Amino acid sequence: MENVPRPVSHVKTDSLSEAEQRKLDRARERETIIRFDDADPLAHVSTCHEWVADALQRRGARPARAQGRRKGRCWTFEVPKEWFRVPAPPKKRPRLSQEYRRAASERLALLKSQNN
Repeated sequence: MENVPRPVSHVKTDSLSEAEQRKLDRARERETIIRFDDADPLAHVSTCHEWVADALQRRGARPARAQGRRKGRCWTFEVPKEWFRVPAPPKKRPRLSQEYRRAASERLALLKSQNN
């Protein structure tokens, strides 16, 4: 994992106070991990994001384990693997030239006039 580049922060960390830096570090450590394999029918979700835990609970999942108090709390859930999918990337729409758009518009207007 040494070759993985660290995400670029849009916050200038060289001018932050010590308290602001601690807050930013805590935000970087708050993560959600989803782990599943072929042998287990369940996905194991570990999260420190309250909104992720709330979303899973709204779907009917109950935490297998919860750690910490209200702030800085982490949850572990076991949920069906079917709840997760990796969507296909969106298809790129081809750029249409002005000529093509004008011609298509004229064809559509002609078709509409023929149907009336």
